[in-house]
Amino acid sequence: MSAYRNEGHVKLSYTIEREDLLEAVRAQRQGSVLRSIGPPSVALVVVLSLPMFHRLPLVAAALASGFVATMMALLVIAAIRAGRQRLDRDWEERRAHRLEVTEEAFEIHDATSGKRIAWELVTHWRETPREFLLYVEPHLFHVIPKRLLPSAEVQTNLRRLFEDRVLPGGEARLAAAARGSWVPFMTFVAILLTLCAAGAEAAAALLFQ
Repeated sequence: MSAYRNEGHVKLSYTIEREDLLEAVRAQRQGSVLRSIGPPSVALVVVLSLPMFHRLPLVAAALASGFVATMMALLVIAAIRAGRQRLDRDWEERRAHRLEVTEEAFEIHDATSGKRIAWELVTHWRETPREFLLYVEPHLFHVIPKRLLPSAEVQTNLRRLFEDRVLPGGEARLAAAARGSWVPFMTFVAILLTLCAAGAEAAAALLFQ
């Protein structure tokens, strides 16, 4: 890692660790994947299972609802694994960075691309205990780990620069994007699980008639 700075001008070359990107993703999603999709997954299983206990014998309903719960667990595990694989791919592509931050813009390069972005195009910035995040879209951010900054003074310079140059109001857009990011996945899961529940209930009814 190399660094250069003066007031309003920070220049860094550094390598991002996997944990840096993982914390950034958690900040983006405002929690872990399991925390995001766990409650709606449990609610979906309950909604699909309860009617079975009114229409089927107890043992048949328990078997059918158990099948639904197992399918839901497998889908959640698959989603978590896919997220980790995507994170690893992103990390490999974005490990090496060259960053320059000035009063006019910030310029960033990684292994696959490089760009100079005017502050007017930065939608928001966030600070976590370990890093700064700069957002150019609700799901596209750049990571600046604090541990790579030469001093607390450089952290303060960056913080003041972001406060001065990035327009306010981006937090609400990011929160809305985080809440809606799992809607397509949960819609797909709801349709698939409804079909599985119908099939499991029909099979249990035949077995226990």
